[in-house]
Amino acid sequence: MIRQICLSCYKTVELADDAAGKDVPCPSCGKPIAVPAKYTAGVAEGGGLAPAGVAAPPATGPRPGATAMTDPAAPPGLKAETLPPPPPPLPADTGPTRGFGFALDPKWLDWVPAACLVLAFVLSFFPWAEMKPGGYAVMTQNGWEALFASKGDYTPKGDEWEKLDAGLAGKGDTDPYKDATLRSDWLLLPYLLLVWVLVLLSAAERVVRDPATFPLTAKLTFLPPLWKWRLVLLGGLAVLAFLLVWFQSLQGFSLQKSINNFAYHEYNKKLAEGPTDAQKRELGIRAGQTAGRYAVQQTGWVNLLLLAHAAAVVAMAGRFWLTSREGKPLPRLDVKW
Repeated sequence: MIRQICLSCYKTVELADDAAGKDVPCPSCGKPIAVPAKYTAGVAEGGGLAPAGVAAPPATGPRPGATAMTDPAAPPGLKAETLPPPPPPLPADTGPTRGFGFALDPKWLDWVPAACLVLAFVLSFFPWAEMKPGGYAVMTQNGWEALFASKGDYTPKGDEWEKLDAGLAGKGDTDPYKDATLRSDWLLLPYLLLVWVLVLLSAAERVVRDPATFPLTAKLTFLPPLWKWRLVLLGGLAVLAFLLVWFQSLQGFSLQKSINNFAYHEYNKKLAEGPTDAQKRELGIRAGQTAGRYAVQQTGWVNLLLLAHAAAVVAMAGRFWLTSREGKPLPRLDVKW
């Protein structure tokens, strides 16, 4: 059966097999349909499909007598452009080659607060304030001396210095030496007691690992339940100690305040009389010159003291953080370049 499309009515019709190669009428419209003859597919020479009995087309090639195509020659005077060689490849980025780092290991971090607090206690015996005219220290005062309204023993020779020394000791009999009396910095009393307590507690916390089994604390039944909060307690006390000494350093120590009272005696006395702005300015300049003459200032030991307290607080916070990360890898800090 042959299926064919009629080109007159455009319908698909079915014809008998013997209609191949003939013109037969369309069963639908009656007009003739040219039916193609049967053929058998075969492989032609040179590849490709060709009907059986049909010769393959001749191979293509240059025509007889034709010349081969070649590249045209460059015009006279024209030189071929030469490209510069490519740049060498960039070296591979291997990343930072130097650096250092460390892990926040409790083996050494646990001892940092105790060491910083011991350092703070030792620094309480170092000069916190000094009178240093011309770059030479003539009077000093440490933390304990500021608390008990005293100073270092050394005083330069001379009538003026002897009067000032007597005024600082509360024995001044004339103005302005009466205003130079040293007065206690009572804010240092809770601070120094607190530092002493912190040194003892931080050292005991390192020695007593388990209060329930330690001989001296085994009978203190209230201590084991509170032991897990020891870092919070020590951290809170360390913050309080830092705030006390920091606030006192902002106010100035006893030696600083006494010398300022001595230098500003005339200024404060005249200020009560209601001077004009010009007079007030002149009095302030004179008072500042007198205060600058004695050059009373805080020492660098105070800065080191504040740094030791700040390090103790940070180390306490770090220990508490590591305790809350129990079972996790130790955090590490790496600096590379």
